[in-house]
Amino acid sequence: MSKVRIAALALAFGSWLVAIPLLSAAGSQPPSPTDWRYYNGDIAGKRFAELRQITPQNVSRLGVTCSILLGDDGAFETAPLVIGRTMYLTTEHETAAFDAVSCAKRWVSHYTPEQRYVYPANRGVAILGNRVFRGTGDGRLMALDATSGRVLWKIKAVDPVAGMFLSSAPLAWNGLVFIGTAGSDWGSRGQMMAYDPATGRRVWLFHTVPSPSETGGNTWGNPRSIATGGGAMWSSYTLDPASGELFVPVGNPAPDWDARSRPGTNLFTDSAVVLDAKSGKLRWWYQLVPRDSHDYDLGAAPALYTNARGVPVMVAAGKDGYVHFVDRRTHRLIVKTAISTLLNNTVAPTTAGVMTCPGSLGGTEWFGPSIDVKRGLVFDGTVEFCGTFKRGGVKDEVGVLFAGGSWKPGPAGASGRLTALDATTGAVRWKRKLRGAIVAGVTSTSSGIVFAGDMLGTLHAFASASGAELATWKVPGAIAGGIVSYAVRGQQYVAVPNGNVSRSTFGGAGSPTMTIYALNATHAKVVDVREAPSVIASSGTQIFSTYCLSCHGTGGVGGSGGPSIKGEKTRKNLAQTVQWIENPKAPMPKLYPTPLTSAEVKAVAAYVQSL
Repeated sequence: MSKVRIAALALAFGSWLVAIPLLSAAGSQPPSPTDWRYYNGDIAGKRFAELRQITPQNVSRLGVTCSILLGDDGAFETAPLVIGRTMYLTTEHETAAFDAVSCAKRWVSHYTPEQRYVYPANRGVAILGNRVFRGTGDGRLMALDATSGRVLWKIKAVDPVAGMFLSSAPLAWNGLVFIGTAGSDWGSRGQMMAYDPATGRRVWLFHTVPSPSETGGNTWGNPRSIATGGGAMWSSYTLDPASGELFVPVGNPAPDWDARSRPGTNLFTDSAVVLDAKSGKLRWWYQLVPRDSHDYDLGAAPALYTNARGVPVMVAAGKDGYVHFVDRRTHRLIVKTAISTLLNNTVAPTTAGVMTCPGSLGGTEWFGPSIDVKRGLVFDGTVEFCGTFKRGGVKDEVGVLFAGGSWKPGPAGASGRLTALDATTGAVRWKRKLRGAIVAGVTSTSSGIVFAGDMLGTLHAFASASGAELATWKVPGAIAGGIVSYAVRGQQYVAVPNGNVSRSTFGGAGSPTMTIYALNATHAKVVDVREAPSVIASSGTQIFSTYCLSCHGTGGVGGSGGPSIKGEKTRKNLAQTVQWIENPKAPMPKLYPTPLTSAEVKAVAAYVQSL
């Protein structure tokens, strides 16, 4: 207990106080108590708001103060950043800044793809000085002016033809911008990179699948598999400024479900890889799942804190259904706690198929744990989603899904679970089941509230200590982005990104919307920045990329829970394809008559017929 930081100071904001944490932030500078500066709140990734105007006693009085209608339908998985009174966020093609109180538009910058997107997802931005940084689905990295939205520079960081793209929110620190490639499932070789924020010049590159002569290279029994080994980065990163360590969450190996072509433990896939932030050299690593054959990514950035025994901890939650607590001094596992249903999770897929929990879309997705530094609790939201894994042949085509089999969702569908764990022992304190899957970022606050959102479009508030549900609210669409809380001039707000069509096997849909809550708000101002239909590209190819690619894959070859639809014209004519899209069977989402018009349905049906 001697190393636990005792709260000795409170900052007054009007009639309420912001508490200093009881657990340290792993050597980082104390974060602003009012801003949300990083993807996961602070650079240590704790997803904790040191705010307490909204309390368990008054949280039910939250009302919508304003909403932003963004358009650009499809994936909406952003984690908004709030600095001062400005909120920065992304959709697939747009980067935007708004007033964080009134929702008034400051600027919106539209990106027109220069090549076909590999996968339609973007998790957000990083900010350094007066520059905003983001990646794109066709492998570009760009810097924008934070005041005007003007593009300052843009580079082609990776090649989308090879199945590589940039979905994660970059991390910017100490004169560098860090981002890694997405694309494990397309058989690319993962790359973590650092760039000069002034020019876009690449400073260093680290391959997450090592060559035979590098550390970890001997864990790939078939050297030929290294070039297509996977190991991508999906969400964002964490950093300890005191040690200069960059924590990189690395995804699954490829092919996903057939490990026969890659004997060995397959470092550094499904691992938290710790690099020297300045040089990109390997410091240490922790592998959650050796030789994964279930697509059990570590997709979410680890969180850093010091526990009640004075141990500096890295906590990582993956799609394997566990939360892993690792001692950052010894690099050894302290404890791992199961927080999802486990069934056949260590049994390799067979040609006949194995029912397994978690499934390929189960466990913790792209937002990691929230650390209540005041109460010594770790909160994690997960997807309860079982399914059948089948091993199949390995089809090695550049830029095409490299799965090595298939995964079929189970009949129960997806639901969610929120679990509270002791930050020192890893013991389960409480857990709550939700009807909707939790892929959104869970956020805890100093006052003792945990906010969680689900894919059925419900925002929940729970008591941190007991797990009692305090209040719920309905939002217009599925919640798949990061819930954040911040304060401006003594007023605390909660911002909820909602309206996510991508990966619809989780359930839910909607059009990208940012909904902002405050206490006793009674007038919901609506700011509509959607482009006119004539401005939005509406060819069948582009519609498919926006609404269908995430499940059915590039070119319709199959994706995350969605079947292949190549050759659909041999089973359905154009009119039957239109009917299939207009009146789908679950879990395929209903997109007609909104957001798709009759003309758009016909356009995408014609594209499907061409596959």
